[in-house]
Amino acid sequence: MWLMVFYDLPVAEKEDRKVYSQFHTNIRKRGYEMMQFSVYRKFVGTADRGERELAKLVGLCPSKGCVSVLAVTEKQMGRMTTIWDGDRRNETGRPTQLVLF
Repeated sequence: MWLMVFYDLPVAEKEDRKVYSQFHTNIRKRGYEMMQFSVYRKFVGTADRGERELAKLVGLCPSKGCVSVLAVTEKQMGRMTTIWDGDRRNETGRPTQLVLF
């Protein structure tokens, strides 16, 4: 399961830019990777972990602006195609994980 976060936050005022920067920094610290500006994703494994992560995200969201979160299965994410500089690329799937024995 993947969580995709889409956000549109105000940046007109100095205080708004500070809040935007804090939100951006916080989601990066939580392990989200950028797909596009204001579009981030994170592999969470299961729907249960996704729900827990969503609850934590709600606590990080600023009081102004819009933050949307979409849960996507691994199979759905694998069907995504990205066209980058004219080249078609398929998603690589879940990130590699360190396994300790």
